[in-house]
Amino acid sequence: MTDEQKLLLEPFADLIHRMGMMLRERSPAELSELKEACKAVTGTNCWYATFDAAKIVEPEIDRILLAEKRARERRASAAP
Repeated sequence: MTDEQKLLLEPFADLIHRMGMMLRERSPAELSELKEACKAVTGTNCWYATFDAAKIVEPEIDRILLAEKRARERRASAAP
């Protein structure tokens, strides 16, 4: 990847980063509710951008929940 290509993608990478930050600020219950909303999206029941957002947000939620689960497991195994 060239430096020019990186610069072209940087604004979009920043948006993805900010989305992840917004999701990490949510409680597990809020993330679960949002994940259910993502699953309810179809190509005919919403705005195209909502459809596309759901496809990006849902895997990010999965990554966050998995990371939190692993952190809890590490803390539990480290506890005396």
